[in-house]
Amino acid sequence: MRLEAVTYALGQWEALNVFCSDGAVPLDNNVSEREMKRVVLNRKNSLFVGNARGGRTAAILASLTSTCRRHNVDPQLYLTQLLMNLPAARINELSVWLPDQWKQLHAAQLDAKESMSLGLSARVMMATTRHPEAGHQKPHFHPIEKVGESKFKGF
Repeated sequence: MRLEAVTYALGQWEALNVFCSDGAVPLDNNVSEREMKRVVLNRKNSLFVGNARGGRTAAILASLTSTCRRHNVDPQLYLTQLLMNLPAARINELSVWLPDQWKQLHAAQLDAKESMSLGLSARVMMATTRHPEAGHQKPHFHPIEKVGESKFKGF
C-alpha cells in the first residue's frame, strides 16, 4: 500500500510542483471543489427545468451567480441591473456586463456618485451653516451611505 502511494506521488511530481514555478497557481483546488459541490447539490433541482432551453438558461444563471460570488459581487444587484439594461445594450458592449467588468465599472460609478453627493452636501451645508466668527456653530458633515447596495448579501 505504501509503495503504491509513493509510486503515485512520484508519477504526479511534475503536476504537484507547478505551483512552485507559477505563483498564481494555488496549492489546492478548493475553489473548484466548492463550485462543483454546488453543481452536485443542484443536480436534483435540474430534473425540473422542463426542457433543453430551460436547462441552458439554468446553467447560464448558475454560471453568472458563481462568477458573482467569485468576484464578491452581490448576485441580486448584478442580475437586476443586467436584466434592466441588457435589452438596450449593443452586442459590442456585452463584455462590460460580465460580473468582473461590471464590478469595476459599478465601483467607479459609486465612487463618483459618492464624491458628487459629498461635494454637493458640503456645499449645501456650508451655504446653510453660519460662520463660527459670528458666534455660530461650526459646520459638520454627515456621512453618506453608498447608493445601490443590496440588503441581501448571502444570495
